[in-house]
Amino acid sequence: MTSKIRILIVEDHSATLEGLSIGLGREADLEVVGASENSDEGLLLVEQLVPDIVVLDLHLPGSLSPKSMVETFARQCSGKLIIFSAENRLALVQTALHMGVAAYLLKSERITDWLR
Repeated sequence: MTSKIRILIVEDHSATLEGLSIGLGREADLEVVGASENSDEGLLLVEQLVPDIVVLDLHLPGSLSPKSMVETFARQCSGKLIIFSAENRLALVQTALHMGVAAYLLKSERITDWLR
């Protein structure tokens, strides 16, 4: 039996967080192991849960700016860091990818498109 890919979601909009959790949780090989609505708690969960993937919104309540937040999550996450944002400015996407982010996904995309 293959182990499931463990996912932590850090997203401050409850409806988006819930929808993402449900959508990803439907996949047989994925398991949402935790969720947070702010960056500070999200960082604690990264340490506690050691997820394979962290799905991270760019604009979250917490003590860090978006740039500092991405740098900190990239440094502390032993798995892959995926940015999940409505921000589609090319410079921002490129900056995030240069900071160690594995992927940058737009909120306008369908979850089924992610899984291809």
